[in-house]
Amino acid sequence: MSANDKDDDAWLDALRGQPRPGTDPALLTQVQDLRDALQAQRSSDEASEPPLDDDPGLQRLLFRLRRERLLELSQATAARVGWRIPVAAVAVLVLGVVLVIGQAPTPEPDTLRGAGDVQVVTVQDVFATRERIEAQLRSSGATLSTVELGQGAVEIAATVPPSGLASVTLALATFGLRAPGADGSLRIELRPERKAP
Repeated sequence: MSANDKDDDAWLDALRGQPRPGTDPALLTQVQDLRDALQAQRSSDEASEPPLDDDPGLQRLLFRLRRERLLELSQATAARVGWRIPVAAVAVLVLGVVLVIGQAPTPEPDTLRGAGDVQVVTVQDVFATRERIEAQLRSSGATLSTVELGQGAVEIAATVPPSGLASVTLALATFGLRAPGADGSLRIELRPERKAP
């Protein structure tokens, strides 16, 4: 054992409160000062934090909880509650998946939202068919508007008066179209036939 090891052992023994005989008085003073500082720190920590068991409010709360048996959880209650949480979680997950899948939008290319049914007809000559349908509608007193949709397609929107509904219905049948709605509104989209490449 070296001299440093002996000094360390003497210092540790003095710190434990069991100094060796013949220990240097300066070392004993240093160790005693350190012990006093550690004890003072421990005492101040204990004084600043009252133990939770001494809090009267906590004691009253615990007493009431025990009296109402709210702190006790029987095995039957634990078993009853234990399986409900995972089942509820799975049910919520399944419901969420069903709602998300059920709300998938279904494309309706031939219907514009909020504007009634559009009757789509594919024809060889869009211009000639358009002229014939417009002539029939005008002869029945309908008000109409025509919009070019691009790629050769045209939309005809018309409002047929009640007096002209019968004649327009017969005329539209020759083109394979349905009668106007009850309010006399009619929308027709004429599309050109696609030629095979």
